Formats: sequence, C-alpha cells, structure tokens
Amino acid sequence: MKAQTEKDFVKSFGKRLADVRKVKGLSQEELAYRAGMHAVAITYIETGKRKPGITSIYKLAKGLSINVEDLFKGL
Repeated sequence: MKAQTEKDFVKSFGKRLADVRKVKGLSQEELAYRAGMHAVAITYIETGKRKPGITSIYKLAKGLSINVEDLFKGL
C-alpha cells in the first residue's frame, strides 16, 4: 500500500470501485441492486464522501462478482 492519509485512501478506494464497476459495464444503479444497497450509497463511496464498512465492502465485491481483495489492488 502507498503511504497516504485516511481521506486519500477513502478517495482512492472510491475511484477503484468506480473503475471496476465501469470495466464490468455496470451503472451505479445496477451495482446497487446487485449489492443490495442504495444507489446514493454507491455514489457517496465512489466520490469519497462515505467510508464503506466491512459489510458494504463484502456486498460490493459480491455485486461485482469479484473477490474482496480485488477492490484493494493498487491502493
């Protein structure tokens, strides 16, 4: 992991989530549906306005059909 502040890490995680979602060809709404979350939550996580908890990270990975650790690659 790169040395960074917590705020920077949250933003980097959000960008990583958005990048993976786009590669999978999913809208925020579709990911929200698949993950059992609200689309607004996806928006807030992707923009770094919300820190996702461990349960949300698990749901996001399942909604993207990837392993949890894949969401942290390159961070």
